[in-house]
Amino acid sequence: MLMEKSTFRILAYEVPGGSQSQRAAACLGMAKGVIASVISQIGFEDIPQGMWSQVGIMPSEVHKRVTGKLKATKDEVIDYVLKKYPNQIRFVNRKYVVFEKPEYKSTMPKMATYTKGEFEHIADAIVIGELAFESEE
Repeated sequence: MLMEKSTFRILAYEVPGGSQSQRAAACLGMAKGVIASVISQIGFEDIPQGMWSQVGIMPSEVHKRVTGKLKATKDEVIDYVLKKYPNQIRFVNRKYVVFEKPEYKSTMPKMATYTKGEFEHIADAIVIGELAFESEE
């Protein structure tokens, strides 16, 4: 995910870990290839050196942020994000709703609605973003 912090840019991503099967190993190789491709094609070479950084976050760092331990379930990651951002993200009618502005009002338009399967990846990305910003401060 590409984030801007003032004039500073951060490319933050979860570092793919080990695999338990041949199929998982193949998917892991593809994920690493996608990360390398994004880094080389996203145009970072046009940004002056020192104005951006690449931050790989380990899954254990995400889990530790959420639970204080090296393991966390997908539900624990989602619960962490819901509790941390109650004005931006709500669980309504079995869907995760993201609002346009932090100041939640019943008349505020929704930005997007997600199923649990979709939102678990967004929740991971939010925690990865938090960790990336902290590593650069």
